[in-house]
Amino acid sequence: MRMLASDIPQSAFRNPHSGMAYVAVLVLLMLMTTLGLAFLLKAGIEASAAMQRSESMRTQYLAEAAANHAMWRLLHEPAFPAGEDIYTMHTLGDGRYGYKVRRHTDTTFAAIATVGATSGHATKQSYVLYVASAVAEPPPGMSQLVIAAYDTDASGSDKTPKRRQFLDPLWGPEADTVAVGNRQVNWLELQGCPVRKEAVMATLDNDHDIDLAVWDGTSWGNQMEFTRSADRSVKCFDVAYETLSGEALVVGRIGAGDVPGYTRWDGVSWLHDPPASAPATGGTSINNIVMASDPLDDEILLAMLDTNADITLFRWDGGAFSNLSLASAKAPTSTRQAMDIAYEQRSGDAMVVWGTISAQNARYRIWNGTSLGPQGDAPDFGAESQVVRAAADPTSDYICIGALDSASDLNVAIWDGDSWIDSRELESSVAINDWPSGSWLSFAIAWEHSSGELLLFWGQANTTTLRYARWSKGTPLSDSAVQVGPELGGELSTIDALPLLGTDKIIVLVCNGNDELRSAVWDGDGFLDDPAVLLSTDISERDMMPFDVTGPSVVVGAILGNPAEGDSEQKSVEQMQIATRFDLSLNITVTAISAFVAGPPSKKIRYAIYSDLAGEPNALLVETVVEAVGSTSFHWHEIGVAPTSLAAGTYWLALAFEHGNASYSYTYEAQGQTRYKNHDAVDHGFLPSWGSSDASLSRVISIYAIGTSD
Repeated sequence: MRMLASDIPQSAFRNPHSGMAYVAVLVLLMLMTTLGLAFLLKAGIEASAAMQRSESMRTQYLAEAAANHAMWRLLHEPAFPAGEDIYTMHTLGDGRYGYKVRRHTDTTFAAIATVGATSGHATKQSYVLYVASAVAEPPPGMSQLVIAAYDTDASGSDKTPKRRQFLDPLWGPEADTVAVGNRQVNWLELQGCPVRKEAVMATLDNDHDIDLAVWDGTSWGNQMEFTRSADRSVKCFDVAYETLSGEALVVGRIGAGDVPGYTRWDGVSWLHDPPASAPATGGTSINNIVMASDPLDDEILLAMLDTNADITLFRWDGGAFSNLSLASAKAPTSTRQAMDIAYEQRSGDAMVVWGTISAQNARYRIWNGTSLGPQGDAPDFGAESQVVRAAADPTSDYICIGALDSASDLNVAIWDGDSWIDSRELESSVAINDWPSGSWLSFAIAWEHSSGELLLFWGQANTTTLRYARWSKGTPLSDSAVQVGPELGGELSTIDALPLLGTDKIIVLVCNGNDELRSAVWDGDGFLDDPAVLLSTDISERDMMPFDVTGPSVVVGAILGNPAEGDSEQKSVEQMQIATRFDLSLNITVTAISAFVAGPPSKKIRYAIYSDLAGEPNALLVETVVEAVGSTSFHWHEIGVAPTSLAAGTYWLALAFEHGNASYSYTYEAQGQTRYKNHDAVDHGFLPSWGSSDASLSRVISIYAIGTSD
């Protein structure tokens, strides 16, 4: 009830005690009101502060989530389109986060700026990152040089192919190679040098120009215009290195005649600029060229397909060409790669194989370094072989050939060095690009470099995943199940595969029907990448092949022995000298020996090299000083030696341990030769003459000598 002053009894004003009581009540009411307001203000301030702290924590969390997202993309997406000026924004719950990134390079750190925001608050953070290259340390004397090169921008405005270096297991950032021609690249060939940290790139662009450039491990240079009158629609050129000299040979079509041009790169300059004339093929214009290098010599074989679908075979001996006649070798196509060449890696014999018009069997001949053997039939594939690819096993004389026919069937066959031992159809519906005029390079063959197991990769029509099969020696091909591999982001168009030296890893590069270039790495047991890693979204030509990959570990200098880590270890070999036999294909000067070993860090180890006599270790040629093993974990332990010249031939690499807990790494091989001799070589030095061995084993130790070729 509301009370007015006129309603108060007059006696209340007249009684002094009553007045004082009323004032007291008013004061009490005022104090209570003040205290209540103060409490409410304090509670309101605390609630506001708590709310602000919660918002701040949420936005800090969002900013950190942005940093984690950006870092993951930097490490796992080589084609991550990092932008330095604009935030890439994402929604998380009822908040937002974003990042802008400056990518790392070989010489600079990565930088990430992030923001996290809610409706009433925002937090900004920044990070500077050291992004490790993740390169698995190669054995001493070996240098990682795995690079992919590819052309982008189908519009042709960008005239510079790109490159990435493989930093196992990731790809490094994209960088420019060199400007080539005036139009997009249709075909690109990249070949690594066997004795230097180097690669030669050859490109054929849409203006019919073939251009050459050299990568020295750091930068591109030494450009040469090979011709301006090739044919842009066909791969009418190739590149191969001489194995011993390390000189590169480039052969390509010049004009419309049957005389190809060639040039050589000697590590310093191009020896023929403009190109010199190679021998005439005796046919019509050249449409396709494939080349292969002898693993034991400077010989290179090259096969050429002309516009009449005739195939000719030439030999380069390191200084001149000779024609190895392939009488009546006529392919069912005049534009695609209907032939290939592969060298047996132990014998050095070479197989040239080709598809034949009106025949279900591919034909083949064997070159033994002196003469060309008679023509033979490969297994029956059921139809003409339109595209033929071949690959040699690095651990034996096995060769696998694959053939794609016009019915989209993929067939493979295995050669064991003497005869065809197995064959099968792998796929009846291969993805074929640009029917009927495309390259059809939609399958690849690769052998694991360390184990010698075979991998076959291809695309299946109307699918966006890779198909593959794996085969082991001693098993039927029919037991090799067709398996589904990584997601490719589109139907496979073209594919290439590169085994990595000394490992079971294989890099697979795929161009899909969406003009994307993707990579998937096989590690010996499965794929590391699914989906396949996106390298580029704008490959210049998906139906030809404007990309290639080379490497993996280019030998810097020369090697005698086995630079691969073994799959087994051996302890309890103290006070023995142990040797493994190896063949050397060139003259070298040895400067160090390295072995894959482990043991008590302070205990001693020593190495040596022996000559060979009738398949047994003979005379001591050089030995190292004694060193501590250094680690209980397996590692490549290198010890230098006085420079020692070795002529091509057979040698034994030896090691000795002080302690029984020291171990060496090895792989069992039926043809492996390892010998034990009871003698304390650590304390007393290796025996000057080996003498009779106390044990013989079928194994290959992980030990090698490094030096320079003479």
